[in-house]
Amino acid sequence: MKKPYLSLAFSALTITAITQTSEQTTTLQATFAHIAEQKKAIISIMESTIASQHNKELDFMREQGNDIYRAAKQASFALLAKVVSSESLLAKLQEIVNNQTELIVAGHSFEATAVNSVQLEEEVQALIEQAALNEHTKQLYYIFYDTITLVKRAKMVLVKLTDYENQIVAELSALQASNQSIEA
Repeated sequence: MKKPYLSLAFSALTITAITQTSEQTTTLQATFAHIAEQKKAIISIMESTIASQHNKELDFMREQGNDIYRAAKQASFALLAKVVSSESLLAKLQEIVNNQTELIVAGHSFEATAVNSVQLEEEVQALIEQAALNEHTKQLYYIFYDTITLVKRAKMVLVKLTDYENQIVAELSALQASNQSIEA
């Protein structure tokens, strides 16, 4: 007499487990799709930022002349080499990337979580002051700086999002294996 009840109870548990697994699968698939969509958006933002930087650079060259442009570009790149390798900037970028990635995985867009420019730490500010840039060079420097930091940050976010995608694929595989064992 107990066997039909046990069978019924086991069936109910199996249905509950399959339903929970199905809900988890749906959630993971939606997160995966959102991440893939955001990765495409990030690449598009990087491309448009680089194009915009190029246009700003050309405008600067037209307004200031070729000689001032070349001197400003050379000085800007020399300073950028120091700034981009600065521990302070890298730490700040990593902090921003971690926060942005978590927000994107939670369903927000890259644009909604983005910062327009990475705030410069004291170490980086000191490098700029030591370089004693004139106004023309500072103007060009910030055009390059904003582009470089956005592209660097975007690439770092893309790597972290790819890691999340790989985790989701592993979780989906585990859920599928779990479903198959439940149904068996």
